[in-house]
Amino acid sequence: MKKLFILCLIIALPLLIGGCGKKSEVGLGGAVDTAKNIQKMNEIGSAAQKAQESGNPEDMAKAVEKYGELAAQLELSQFDKSEAVDAPAGFPKELIYQSGKLLESSDSSDDTYIDEDITIKSTDEPAKIKEYYKNLLSSGDWKLTDQSSASDSADYTAKNSATGLQAQVNISYNQLSSKLVEIKIYYSGDKVQR
Repeated sequence: MKKLFILCLIIALPLLIGGCGKKSEVGLGGAVDTAKNIQKMNEIGSAAQKAQESGNPEDMAKAVEKYGELAAQLELSQFDKSEAVDAPAGFPKELIYQSGKLLESSDSSDDTYIDEDITIKSTDEPAKIKEYYKNLLSSGDWKLTDQSSASDSADYTAKNSATGLQAQVNISYNQLSSKLVEIKIYYSGDKVQR
């Protein structure tokens, strides 16, 4: 349990000190927020240390839960502050989950091959997002060719009969320390068929 808590602290430290994502100016308000976050983490660390010393696993579990809540708050705060980006020019609009924020986009296509990907984050329930993509990739020109799902993730692969291009959708969610669902979509195939 102690190792788990230490791992959680290591993961959270960059979020607490500098945030994540796009670099931004840190003014007095940002410094105050950082100081408050460090204070909260110190309080959680002290509670975890006391729980470890007492040998009470319930107290340790409470400390880990408090860490998860703080990490989720920080992640959501960074998400709210982040700016959306545009998808690659030819990226199918129906693959972009509308109740999310497109945060990353790349296009490594060349003259003969489409190779595009995007990352979206959403505060919607994971089950709703999974259902959306499962239905989308099983209808119209899309044919679902592979799928797997677990409580905290789902993977779908589909081929578009009209374009011959393939879409891979990876949905992931950390139930312990996140309020956000991450959706990664890879869109690829030979340009000749487009």
